[in-house]
Amino acid sequence: MHRRAGRTLALALVLTISASSMTGCNVSRAGARCRNGFARDSTYLLVCTEGRWQRGPTLADTARAIIAAQRPKAAPIASLSNLTVSPETSGGYDRDLFQPDGWGDTDGDGCDTRAEVLIRQSRSPVTFSSGCYVRAGDWTSIYDGVASTEASAFEIDHVVALAEAWRSGASGWDENRRHAFSDDMDNLVAVSISSNRSKNDHDPAHWEPPAHEAWCWFGRTWISVKVKWGLTADQQEFDALTSMTAGC
Repeated sequence: MHRRAGRTLALALVLTISASSMTGCNVSRAGARCRNGFARDSTYLLVCTEGRWQRGPTLADTARAIIAAQRPKAAPIASLSNLTVSPETSGGYDRDLFQPDGWGDTDGDGCDTRAEVLIRQSRSPVTFSSGCYVRAGDWTSIYDGVASTEASAFEIDHVVALAEAWRSGASGWDENRRHAFSDDMDNLVAVSISSNRSKNDHDPAHWEPPAHEAWCWFGRTWISVKVKWGLTADQQEFDALTSMTAGC
């Protein structure tokens, strides 16, 4: 399935399951007439096909499939040997060079990148306060184990921070490439506010996740994102990554 269509379907399924008060969404039986879209009965997801409701997967199976797709994922794994070691540049960074208008909506489905990360990472279907503004779900910060059902308790972290990217090669990019980097889902994770503020724009030589069990995920993701985007690592950073990912 095309990525955009798949994400739109997944969002529709989340809305169908979670919005139990939605008018007319509880269809009594398959076979009833319909116009379009999704609905549910007490057991099944219903899909409008050729003017009638047809049974799809069970709600339980649908929920499990959505939740399984929403775990934090690292970029395709790259090794330390793929990293170019080079001194960092300094000066000239401005967040507006990456995000002049905040988070983007790269697939045009009405959900900005913050919402996409929260939807992907929640362990249960999310609820919305309006439009695609995520209000509640079930999240645990991989950096420090902080858990909450309130989206406002989490911030979206660029694993390789925008300022770090600037220092290691992005200063030579054009604005389109910088904007694309800022919304790259491979480099984004929902984490507790305190851990995000503590990490700031530090690299692994100066910051490690408080939860030791997150080191492998963090180190591998860092390496993979830098290789994916052609960013360099300085020697201290490379040495720290070597230690962090030893035994992973």
